Amino acid sequence: MNADRHQEWIQQKEELDRRCENGTIFSATEEELKGYLSSLCHGAVENERIRHLFVNRLSLINTIRTTRFMEKSEASSTKLSIAAITVSIIATFAALYSVYDSAQTAKTLEQLVNLQHQELAEVRSVKTLNKSMQPTYSAPVD
Repeated sequence: MNADRHQEWIQQKEELDRRCENGTIFSATEEELKGYLSSLCHGAVENERIRHLFVNRLSLINTIRTTRFMEKSEASSTKLSIAAITVSIIATFAALYSVYDSAQTAKTLEQLVNLQHQELAEVRSVKTLNKSMQPTYSAPVD
């Protein structure tokens, strides 16, 4: 590891130590967490006494990232569920209105058919009346 890279690694490790100690690690951005992961993964830990600290910090950072991912997924899932329920409710109301509208149309058609039957009956009765009212002509008697 060259000197610049080693110095950068030490700075990131110190920053990570501070953030873990004061709890601000939980408000770190995704890019910062990725940087810490990269730093921890690429640094060599010669001291066995602190190696577990690196492993714990790696686990902590991965847990934070996984939790954030799950929260985002849950929020997206909730939004999609709400949208699906809304569409289902709208479709149900549309189907109910269609049934209602079909019933109203059927009633209207039935009324029209009944009206036509009444008119036809009136026309037939007028023809019958007209035939009975026609004068009958007989030859004049002289």
